Amino acid sequence: MSPIADIPTNAQNAPMGNYEWDGAPPTKTQRIIAGVFVIVLLVLIANSYFGWRIVGGYDRQAAGCWVIVGLILFTRFMPTVRWND
Repeated sequence: MSPIADIPTNAQNAPMGNYEWDGAPPTKTQRIIAGVFVIVLLVLIANSYFGWRIVGGYDRQAAGCWVIVGLILFTRFMPTVRWND
């Protein structure tokens, strides 16, 4: 049985016009958070590359964790799609 067969009939036959982007331009707060994220990420990458040891011996791990934080922020800031009733 295909996965498409599990979808309710009304969703299979619905036109794409019933979906709508529910987003807005980034707010000032979101821009500041994104800017701080990029600055910290660049410092952590430079720290790993130049061997500054700002975070001790955990240079690459700190940069990797910061990238994961960025992915979480990205998913929080991205627009959503909602069903138009």
